[in-house]
Amino acid sequence: MVESLNSSSKLTLKHTDILRELRSKGPTGVFNDPEFKHEIGVICPDPSHRYYEKVFKNAVWLRPHEIFKENDYSKIKLFDGIDPNDIAQGCLGVCYFLCSLSAITEFPKRLQKIFNTKESNPQGVYSLTFYVDGIPREVIVDDFLPCYKVNSQPIFSKPKGKELWVLIAEKAWAKLFGDYIATERGFMDEALEFLTGAPCSRTLTKEKTVDEIWDIISTFDKRDYIIAGSTMPDVPKDLGLVPGHAYSLISAHQLGSYRVFKLRNPWGRFEWNGAFSDNSELWTEEFKKQVGFTKADDGVFFMTVEDFKKCFEFFSYAYYHDDYHRNYYPVTQPKDHAHYFTFELDKPTEVFFYLTQKNKRFCKDPEYKYSPVTFLLLKEKANGFYERIGTT
Repeated sequence: MVESLNSSSKLTLKHTDILRELRSKGPTGVFNDPEFKHEIGVICPDPSHRYYEKVFKNAVWLRPHEIFKENDYSKIKLFDGIDPNDIAQGCLGVCYFLCSLSAITEFPKRLQKIFNTKESNPQGVYSLTFYVDGIPREVIVDDFLPCYKVNSQPIFSKPKGKELWVLIAEKAWAKLFGDYIATERGFMDEALEFLTGAPCSRTLTKEKTVDEIWDIISTFDKRDYIIAGSTMPDVPKDLGLVPGHAYSLISAHQLGSYRVFKLRNPWGRFEWNGAFSDNSELWTEEFKKQVGFTKADDGVFFMTVEDFKKCFEFFSYAYYHDDYHRNYYPVTQPKDHAHYFTFELDKPTEVFFYLTQKNKRFCKDPEYKYSPVTFLLLKEKANGFYERIGTT
């Protein structure tokens, strides 16, 4: 089957209609999401979870004004300045998701693009766009959040100040997969795919030399790609790193003969204590000025590319371009049957072709496996034959 890649679909958003209807009801118009109810099942459906009895069972669902102790809703912001330090992880094991968000916040407009709702509202209606298997999907949530009963603070991610975007993003992520616990454990490239719709990939550090790692990451940094890394599962904690933990990779810097990366722990604390850490003697005033160094226990730190290779298992990245045009083409693929697609380019350009399959998190069948795929890129010649120019 040969098809032309010319399909185009625009996502129809529904949150504005919900918001308009609620506003017409006055003060009583508050959104209570019927698809993601305020009960323990959407927090954790598994009674054997380590936090079920102690935390989840006693959770209360509170709105922002109750959490922030602020009756004037106009003082509660969706975005109050976007900064990687806005994020502090709670008891949910979603460091891969939070570090992906943190990496995106290095480019505030990219984060805002995820949110269809641009401002907070007393009706509590919030809309985000995620890309599920490459297809954009609107996820609408209310602003009731699971909190500790004793102090009225969120159980999961916590914001810095009276802003909501971190809390709302995490809740929308949980709704997408059915409950909060279903989102635990994952890879940054998986989260980045959902959040940006951009092609994403992952590189194992053991498969690359120090020079190759530096060349890849420094090049991607110059192109403003979104980058994150994950530590080795057995990295010693006395180095100031968390084993098997995700970190956003903010930037790459050449400091004299040293090549260093700037990273951030989504916990907002607990940092690397080796070469180029906050107390390292390698820092000179010139180096500090060059990278905008600040000594603080904020989760942000610097380390050399050599230490990065020793301590990090892999790094993930999104080939994100601010002016890129994306499209998708859903295909039902019969077994033992190939699909062929044609496209034309009228000038040299950078093009990414990305194949996705149904994500395992959406499949209830424990035996579900991803299918092997072969991707061929062919160039049509004047004589009607095709020349293979790429295979993966």
